[in-house]
Amino acid sequence: GIVAQYTGRKTFLIDGVANPGNSGSPVVAVKFPETQLLGMITAYKPDSIDLFDNNRNLVAKIPYNSGLSQAVTADEIRRCIEKAKR
Repeated sequence: GIVAQYTGRKTFLIDGVANPGNSGSPVVAVKFPETQLLGMITAYKPDSIDLFDNNRNLVAKIPYNSGLSQAVTADEIRRCIEKAKR
């Protein structure tokens, strides 16, 4: 995936599918000759599809994985580690 949104805050979005169990996975930028840790996956962004009957009444919301994943920044991880050391 690629970084889809970074607002300068503690988290960012990547355009890459993550599923339950992927939390804690590293997000890296592959730069030759050096690879850099950008952050860690914390969640995926779910979405839903509305299902209507013939009378246009909403009968169900079908969940699906939007393909966007949330990650916490490497700087925030470092801050948390330093705080835990105190």
